Amino acid sequence: MINIPNEYNKLRKVIIHRPGREIDRLTPSNLSTLLFEDIPYLDRMQKEHDAFSNLLKENDVEVLYLQDLLKKCIEENNVLTKILSFICSESNQFSLIKYLSDKSLFNNQELIEIIYAGLTIKELEEKTGDKISGAQDESDFYLIDPIPNSYFMRDPAAVIGKGIISSKMHYSARIREPFLTKLLFKNIDFLAPERIYFGDNENENRPFTIEGGDVIVLSEEAIAIGCSERTRSESIRRFATNIFNSNSEVSRVYEIYIPAKRAYMHLDTVFTVVDNGLVVAFPDVMNEIKDVIRYEPTNIHGENIVALPINDNRTFNKILKDEFGALTVINTGDNNERYAAREQLADGTNVFAISPSKVITYERNIHTNKALNEHGVETLTINGSELVRGLGGPRCMTMPILRDSK
Repeated sequence: MINIPNEYNKLRKVIIHRPGREIDRLTPSNLSTLLFEDIPYLDRMQKEHDAFSNLLKENDVEVLYLQDLLKKCIEENNVLTKILSFICSESNQFSLIKYLSDKSLFNNQELIEIIYAGLTIKELEEKTGDKISGAQDESDFYLIDPIPNSYFMRDPAAVIGKGIISSKMHYSARIREPFLTKLLFKNIDFLAPERIYFGDNENENRPFTIEGGDVIVLSEEAIAIGCSERTRSESIRRFATNIFNSNSEVSRVYEIYIPAKRAYMHLDTVFTVVDNGLVVAFPDVMNEIKDVIRYEPTNIHGENIVALPINDNRTFNKILKDEFGALTVINTGDNNERYAAREQLADGTNVFAISPSKVITYERNIHTNKALNEHGVETLTINGSELVRGLGGPRCMTMPILRDSK
């Protein structure tokens, strides 16, 4: 029921998360910790996200909402205790279990709200009538932190073929997200993967980090993964070993080094695929890629397969040309250096293909969109003035789970 053979075949199903009250938890004092640059206006942000969702539906894409899936999972499977135990241990607030498990205090919908928006001492005191804090000025202290990055659904997991990567996040502010998504993949039948290629074994826990925004499915045989601020080289090699030892058709994994800077946090912020042999790239980064490691399956002592690292002497563009058979690169900002820098920061490169040469993008990236149009790409635009404040674009906001195989 899940299958992603590449980045551009007709999209059938996608998981997204509508921004909620967790966004209103952002303040100047916690912005940095929660990985935001600015405080979005939630009402307008939700309107922008709803327009994005409607655009997907208008183009025959089945849109699944993360919170609906989580509610279904909680109601139909015995997972609530596991979720509550995780968020309390994550926050080092083990005594909270007795309150959160009390059905007379919190129903399932309220618990789902807490999972995303967090819980303060004051809120718990008002709910229970108990005195939790000793000092009034600590009443707004978060017992459970909010997770406002949740609308960036691309990162906590990546579907590759009929299997998945369950991400291990670089920053602690996001470790709840992959826990929740893996729970869905493991407990909802139509989401069940054939294999979990990474993230299901203890020896793959942090610090072996890998995030979905760095994963680009070039084809059924080849995967490109950014070695970035948030994804480690050792994680890529472990993933490659795992997938080579599965029944997957993948036989090449490319490790693409990009600078470890927040502006280029994932590979998909500087490079995306819109069709076979047609890509969008931010030239300041992509033209400077010199060191590419190619992993190939190699037999060691009979049945054991390892991921053999090979220093690939080809440029990244030559690799793409060889993988696709031909290559056209559309540069961010229509090849204007000033506009490229502006529009890369506004996720002009982070376009999301819903079918070959048909993408969703932010309307504000007018120069990149013009270049896409000139190359025959249909651009469906949305207003992302508030959505972009978290530093993510249309691809960042989506977790595709099913595309046509051809």
